[in-house]
Amino acid sequence: MHVIFSQGTLSVTTPLSSVSVAARPPPQPGSRLDSSDLAPLFQEYFQAGLAQSTHRTYDAATRHFKQFCLNYSIQAPFPVHEHLLCYFARLPITFRILQQVCKAWVSSRNPDRVLLCAVATTSFFGFFRLGELLPTSWSAWKATTDLAWGDVAVDDLQSPRMIQVHLKQSKCDQSGIGANVVLGTTGVDVCPVGAVTQFLHTRGLDAGPFFVDHAGQMATKAWFVQQVRKALLVLNLPAHLYAGHSFQIGAATSAALSGVEDSLIQTLGRWHSAAFLRYIRTPKSQLASVSASLAG
Repeated sequence: MHVIFSQGTLSVTTPLSSVSVAARPPPQPGSRLDSSDLAPLFQEYFQAGLAQSTHRTYDAATRHFKQFCLNYSIQAPFPVHEHLLCYFARLPITFRILQQVCKAWVSSRNPDRVLLCAVATTSFFGFFRLGELLPTSWSAWKATTDLAWGDVAVDDLQSPRMIQVHLKQSKCDQSGIGANVVLGTTGVDVCPVGAVTQFLHTRGLDAGPFFVDHAGQMATKAWFVQQVRKALLVLNLPAHLYAGHSFQIGAATSAALSGVEDSLIQTLGRWHSAAFLRYIRTPKSQLASVSASLAG
């Protein structure tokens, strides 16, 4: 199956040659439907199956691609394959960018700099979708499905070597089986274990959402993305091209460039398919060692 964009319209094509004869259902008596009749229905159901956030991402990627073509006088660029548009959807926050962003926060007077570094490093080194760590609002947060106090454990508060984040449910785990994500020390200044441990010392022991600000208020996804974009602007980077998903994309990209095997990247990102490959631009000890690899 191929996903194609034509002037901002998303469509799907499946070459007949890719479908085996044995897989095709036998024709029904009296049936007059052909591929031209089924195509509009297929497109309609495909469109309805996409989340609104996915539609917005595709729309933004199309706009950015059109602007790119305009800037470089590229004529008639459509139709465009999905894999090409991925480069215009969201830019990856690589380790180097993460390092600069955290450095900007640490040197600032932002009272939530410890929280920001903890969220950013956890998201990156844990291959998290930002929505797995932060809710959209107070009303959207649920203790049964979202990250809460008690879901994050450190092996040793005095000399921590790894942390474990219990993920109750995610986009790729709708059944709610859950997963334990292990992060190890990196050996450099930007480290998820060090950042989370420092945050734990300042957070307090109150139950509720795990990531809360200096006033005890829950950190939301929109608030965090806003803080990230402010830091990116200071670094003279196109902040509008980065989003919450940029951390997971950047982790997958950095891991691939560091020589981490595809199978391990898929495990770390908790992908059930090869979908993670579009972002590239298991024992606990092996999982924990990846944090240092990404920082290399």
